[in-house]
Amino acid sequence: MTIFICLDDADGLAFNHRRQSRDRVLCEHIAALSQKGVLRMNASSFPLFSGINAPNICAHPNDFCFLECADPTPYLGFASHLTVFRWNRRYPADLHFSVPECWKKVREIEFEGSSHPTITQEDYVKCEN
Repeated sequence: MTIFICLDDADGLAFNHRRQSRDRVLCEHIAALSQKGVLRMNASSFPLFSGINAPNICAHPNDFCFLECADPTPYLGFASHLTVFRWNRRYPADLHFSVPECWKKVREIEFEGSSHPTITQEDYVKCEN
């Protein structure tokens, strides 16, 4: 399973149980990355991806999961890949997440969003024990 999350510069994930920001191009990018599988998300994220797979909370090994407003830590044991999208800004946040040391960054790219001049994509794989 691949988990997608969005973080700000201070590793902020959400504020007051809501997403910090959204970006149309980022949603299109995530949809393109997950087109060979099923993109799963919670019901509150679904409107961002109208027309892309139905939301479903039961993920399978080859699925892609977009997590917002929830700590991804409990799900990392089921994942083989983690993709972090960084807003490259600081937003108010009361939920934070730092990528654990057992994950190795294998790629970093930048692309232009619709509301963010630069979004950084960091791809991680789980380290072998």
